[in-house]
Amino acid sequence: MPEVGPAPVATETDAWRAINTLVAAPLALWLLILAGNRAFAAVIESGALGDDDRAVVGLFTVLLYGGMLLCGWIGGRLFGVRPLHRGAQPARALAIGSSLGAFGMLVCLAVCVFGDAVLLGGGSPQAGFVWLALLLSVLQVLAEEVVFRGWVQPVLAETWGPAMGVSLSALAFALLHLAGGAEGFLTIANLFLGGLVMGLLALRSGGILASFAFHYVWNVSEESLFGLVPNPGSPVFGSLVDLDLAGPEWLGGGPQGLNASVAMTAALVLVLAVIALAGARDRTTRPVAST
Repeated sequence: MPEVGPAPVATETDAWRAINTLVAAPLALWLLILAGNRAFAAVIESGALGDDDRAVVGLFTVLLYGGMLLCGWIGGRLFGVRPLHRGAQPARALAIGSSLGAFGMLVCLAVCVFGDAVLLGGGSPQAGFVWLALLLSVLQVLAEEVVFRGWVQPVLAETWGPAMGVSLSALAFALLHLAGGAEGFLTIANLFLGGLVMGLLALRSGGILASFAFHYVWNVSEESLFGLVPNPGSPVFGSLVDLDLAGPEWLGGGPQGLNASVAMTAALVLVLAVIALAGARDRTTRPVAST
């Protein structure tokens, strides 16, 4: 498995390639999000899609994240990386990412339950459309992973080393969510921690499958399984269980939900610790080459 090692010696050309990536990727995505928001505001005001929220959200997701996926693939290829690279052991990567995603979400819920912040909602009226949310989440998560862990992180890591590559791509990932309505220091900090988790998974697996699996399982568990997004209320496409978070905002009781919760902070720090321990174990158990 790849390790977080020292930074390579970067040439002036490499440095400009990395700097251009840091400018091009966030700028392209920010413009895409702003244009999408304005376009759909106009569509909603026109009444072209009627009052069907599912149609509005579904079309918005396909066009926005479809555009983001295309942007990430083109950007990665233009900057000399393989944004859809799976890694050497795809099945193992999927299993590790999925397990850590489920583990992290269960830790979040456990902290909220311990803090008496979990309430059972009134039921999800659109539960029959959960399957559609699961499909749309594939596109959303894949698009974000292709951009940040498939394009941005590899370019930065090749120039300034894995540590800088993971950290800067995680920061860009967190800050981009400001365009999507993220608010508050704790929310951005949690998104940054999530970016670190997914960045390390991508780095150590050599592709985006592990980070995709973690991201996907986390998202669909939060929304389609437990119905925690939005808070309070039910997702547009419904959920299998309808839970709400109450109490103070720092425990998830505000409109930002788990994103602004110390429960998410604790879960992500614990996941990072698991990844670090696994890396340390791999280094100690790896056979020493004979001389």
